[in-house]
Amino acid sequence: MTGEESGVILLKQEIKDKVEQISQGIVPKGYKKTMLGIIPEDWEVNKLSEVSEVTMGQSPRSEFYNTEQKGLPLVQGNADIKNRRTYPRNYTTDITKTCLPDDIILSVRAPVGEISRSIHKACIGRGVCSIRAKGKFDSDYLFYFLIQNEGKWKRLSQGSTFVAVNSQDIRDFPITSTSRLEQQKIADILSTWDQAIELKESLIKEKEEQKKGLLQSIFQSNKEGWDTMKLGDVIFEPPQKRVEQPWNIELLTVRLHNKGVARSGNFPNKTKRGRPYYKRYEGELLIGRQNMHNGGIGFVLKEHNELICSNAISSYLAKENTSLNYVYYYLSNPNYYRRIESIIGGTGQKEISKKELMNLKIMLPNYSEQHRIAKILSTADQEIDLLKQEVEQLKEQKKGLMQLLLTGI
Repeated sequence: MTGEESGVILLKQEIKDKVEQISQGIVPKGYKKTMLGIIPEDWEVNKLSEVSEVTMGQSPRSEFYNTEQKGLPLVQGNADIKNRRTYPRNYTTDITKTCLPDDIILSVRAPVGEISRSIHKACIGRGVCSIRAKGKFDSDYLFYFLIQNEGKWKRLSQGSTFVAVNSQDIRDFPITSTSRLEQQKIADILSTWDQAIELKESLIKEKEEQKKGLLQSIFQSNKEGWDTMKLGDVIFEPPQKRVEQPWNIELLTVRLHNKGVARSGNFPNKTKRGRPYYKRYEGELLIGRQNMHNGGIGFVLKEHNELICSNAISSYLAKENTSLNYVYYYLSNPNYYRRIESIIGGTGQKEISKKELMNLKIMLPNYSEQHRIAKILSTADQEIDLLKQEVEQLKEQKKGLMQLLLTGI
């Protein structure tokens, strides 16, 4: 082991020791106890108004709203925010209060405390306020600090009709701070994690678009040499027995837009009448007949084995010379399942009957080609799933870093 590696290990142990001490309320050497907890001795606690300019929003008159981009973009509340950035729906020529690009935006009405960044010079309504770092205080550090402390605003919220915080609460909100140089270092580290997360998320979008293109090109109509068959000719419903006391067994749900099967955390109510429930088994293809036209389709996984569904969610296995994975990908093509709504009867809840389902047409190549197609699309899914796991890991790492860096550990 090199001296550098040994130093890293000792540093990690030192951090662990500090975290353990602080969690027990012990003040480590070089630290002090404050209203915000234990922080380094050379850090300070300030009011938000001491380190920033806070501008409370004021809603313009509604008759001056427009969508023709006249005046300024209007940020009214959480509906005008996406992925911590402002995306205004409307413009206004009645300019009241404004924010500048890079200002921090705080939601002051439900959901209280959510933090974002303005990418516009905009008019701000009464559902938000703008926060602009002043003096030697670093704007990016303040942004991350407020994100880390979003949950604390709930304790300050008030109002019987809707939840809100007032101007004084916001200005008095306590902020921990260190030197500007240290603030910038902390913000740079967290920004690096944000950039990595954004890169992975953009890769996921690219991969998802590539998969959509694959589905469209593979399952285009009139493929030479493929047979057109009814769905009932290639899959079948396995024998099943009604569960007599289903209220002790967890329900499965089929999520929309091809998000797969998941445990619901819910159990059936005890009733003498109602839908029957059936156990579902690993490897079965579940089709939510109330939501097939919204991509309600997925496989029963190992962890779902012997959990239950109502008879509104049907289960299927493949007949001879049919790949169930191929059938899944064929049915999960949005260009296919979205057309199903037009054949479903009824004006209320849309539920395709088993007869209608089995009469749906499906194009089928030979078994070897089915397997090859399913393998290509399965590989695409695995790549997307791996990227999503990496994003979640990065988010967890960033969460841990924020906890350490923004408390001076």
